[in-house]
Amino acid sequence: MKNLDLNHREKKVFGLHFSYSIIEGMLFGIFVLNEFVFIKSLNGSNVQLAVLFQFTVSVLLFSVLIQELIKRFSKRRILT
Repeated sequence: MKNLDLNHREKKVFGLHFSYSIIEGMLFGIFVLNEFVFIKSLNGSNVQLAVLFQFTVSVLLFSVLIQELIKRFSKRRILT
């Protein structure tokens, strides 16, 4: 394997990115666990839990598409 020599800036960026990824993973895990506990505390079924998770992903995907449409819209002043 080739020896990778990273300069100071690259090491710093890698450390920041790695730290951000760990924090993001923990926060996402907490949010997912929060939804799971909420549904199970209401005696929800596994199907309801699956629908909740899929709905969350769908809303995030839909928001990206809507943002792109708004960005490409020629008369943005009408929207605001």
